[in-house]
Amino acid sequence: MDAIFMDYDRIPVPKPPNLHPTGRCRHPFFERVERRRFWGEKAEGVDEPVPFNELTMCELSATIRDKPNWWEKYKDPAIRAKWKEEAATQTGSYECRLLQEDEIDYVLDELEGYAAVRDPATGIEASCYRHIWQSDSLIESSLRDSLISSVAPLENVPDTEKTGIHEPTSKSWTSFIHPFTASFTAVHLFATLTEDEPMPDYTVSKHFSWLPTDFLISPGGKSAKSLGYINNIHPQNNAELHAAIETLVARFTPLWSRVLVESKEDYKLPLRTRTRYHWEPSDCAYYQAQPVREDATDKDYEAQDEAWKAIRVLQYPRLLGAYELGALGFPKPMDLTGKKLQVIVKLANILLTPEKPVYGGGSWHVEGMKNECIVSMGIYYYDQENITQSKLSFCASVAVPADYGQDDGDGTGAVWGLDQDEPLNQIIGEVLTKAGRCIAFPNLYQHCVSPFSLLDPSKSGYRKIVALFLVDPELKNPRPSTTTVPPQGRDWWFQELLGLAEEGNSRLGPLPTELLDLIVDFMDLMTRKEAEEARLQLMDERTVFVRENSENMFDTPFNMCEH
Repeated sequence: MDAIFMDYDRIPVPKPPNLHPTGRCRHPFFERVERRRFWGEKAEGVDEPVPFNELTMCELSATIRDKPNWWEKYKDPAIRAKWKEEAATQTGSYECRLLQEDEIDYVLDELEGYAAVRDPATGIEASCYRHIWQSDSLIESSLRDSLISSVAPLENVPDTEKTGIHEPTSKSWTSFIHPFTASFTAVHLFATLTEDEPMPDYTVSKHFSWLPTDFLISPGGKSAKSLGYINNIHPQNNAELHAAIETLVARFTPLWSRVLVESKEDYKLPLRTRTRYHWEPSDCAYYQAQPVREDATDKDYEAQDEAWKAIRVLQYPRLLGAYELGALGFPKPMDLTGKKLQVIVKLANILLTPEKPVYGGGSWHVEGMKNECIVSMGIYYYDQENITQSKLSFCASVAVPADYGQDDGDGTGAVWGLDQDEPLNQIIGEVLTKAGRCIAFPNLYQHCVSPFSLLDPSKSGYRKIVALFLVDPELKNPRPSTTTVPPQGRDWWFQELLGLAEEGNSRLGPLPTELLDLIVDFMDLMTRKEAEEARLQLMDERTVFVRENSENMFDTPFNMCEH
């Protein structure tokens, strides 16, 4: 099948779909308007910035929790002492001082809380930062083997039949099941908008929407049943892959249930540290101790200021207190069993060869646009060979710090990485993307794949993933899906007609194949050329959106003058 497209001139739709999210999960599809923030005022739509010493604590915790059997090892006093000794000399990724003893103790004490929320049956556990969850044992080997074998026929089709997406600057990345190749086009949708409905903004596509599949999760959550087709995966020709995707959706449901409950608008991240920092000595104390002459000039005051900066020491925000069990504040997972979930499916490979031995990494982005209402991603790294380690990094849009010294870019830059006119965002963590790992995270964060290369440059290598994009399950108006939008790939319909013709009592039986071919021609399906043109338009649209979304949501400059 080439592509799934819908044009409102061709197929009448009684009521246009609502374009705006109506669920309660936070999303990155709005334009930030920064203004002066008063002391004690809550941040709106974004998280509070986290000081680098706390992010270093998170990084240390994630490093420990990436060790085998960490949930048992942390109880051993000898191992704890070794970890503490090692942590005292490690600087981490952030430009921050070494962690102090009370901060290291907090991280080690906090492991008890992380162990308490870990599910031994599925291996599901908290990942590198809040809202992000992972498991290295969620998918059984039989399901992985089934996935590998059933994907192979799609990987090995002739080049003339391939519908994948290639990275513009390199042939190392190929996505052969991708929403770009199977989208819902609504080119005349906006003519039906009512006068009182807000006009779409840059976050809403004017022409396209990725098309999800509806999956019904069983009451026990152990299985899922697709209620429509999965784009580019024929339910008969690719029955094994179709079944494997259904099972994967069921397996990811408990991961999503944890991500979503922490993505609610009313959920606030528990912090470990205070919001204030200070310099020692303070500028006031220094100026009082080292006053300038009464007839001092501007140069004298500048010299006094430089002398203070030469001796001052930054005091990072301190801990709110010692760790107490329950301080992590993990809420009860959302119950998704027995519910209908809308999921967009993507399969992608990164292929490296001795001629192209390096993957240069991805770009920072979120998935989809506002009208697709994607709230969480699930990624399964199901197969890889002969490649170096790679990581998936996350970036959060953050609020203006609640408390900082006037024009103190040195302080805000050192504490939060936020300096005058710099973007209001923070890199909050990264996850090692090793084979067999499942990761789920909110679409609230930008994510980016780090570079990797061939281990043995004389041999080829690859990494293969399944990505599942979850539509907000609490929408008042679910998205158009494959349950209601028929497939428009010509091959699928022709195969269906052939099947009907082979039935004994079918009037299509006596017709020659050429006439069946003409019948399909009269169905007004989108041609391959039209599908290719629409696909390129969609890719161009999304490229522009990613740039605008980064500028408006994640790269808003920190204007210290408004403090």
